[in-house]
Amino acid sequence: MRLAALAAGAQRLDALFQSGTATYRQALEVISPDAEGTYFVYRFSDPTFVLAETLVRVLGRGGERPAWVIDLCGGSGHLTRVLAGESREPVIVADVYFWKLWLAQRFTAPGCAPVCCDANHPLPFRDGVFSMVVLSDAFPYIWHKRLLAGEMMRLAGDHGTIVMPHLHSALGFWCFAFIVMWGLTGAYLSFPDYVSAGFASVFPARGRRR
Repeated sequence: MRLAALAAGAQRLDALFQSGTATYRQALEVISPDAEGTYFVYRFSDPTFVLAETLVRVLGRGGERPAWVIDLCGGSGHLTRVLAGESREPVIVADVYFWKLWLAQRFTAPGCAPVCCDANHPLPFRDGVFSMVVLSDAFPYIWHKRLLAGEMMRLAGDHGTIVMPHLHSALGFWCFAFIVMWGLTGAYLSFPDYVSAGFASVFPARGRRR
């Protein structure tokens, strides 16, 4: 039954693109006719997306436009589309699901560079290559959070920016507020030594960071 349903879906998708008038919504109805598909359809108006969009625009225009940017667990490219307007180079969108990357490149962010990889494992990029590393909504769903945090720090290097606008926790709003305050005013929080030491014990530093 499952194979028959997959074959029928493939035929519908092929017929849709043969028509020459395929849209993102129509393709999504065939590929993901469930709650996740509905989520993607209305993603641009989601309050969490609006906050993330505001944040990356503030950070992207705070100085020189970032060169290489990666949208980790970027799904079908909604935030990738925003990041493309703030980056000097094509934005890399990474996700574990190929179909989401296909939608991103085909519809949502046509100029992106999709990479299919699993954020629960070491990422296939060299150290310090990205000016901005963005992980919008997916961190709570990652099994190996410490590994991914270390990988994000590795990709950003000493001078890159790591952006995590929605952590799905009570602290998420305050993290967003503090980062926007820094982006708009240049002000930042200075933690006591014992708090900094606590952070360092959880995420050991790899070289000096600003």
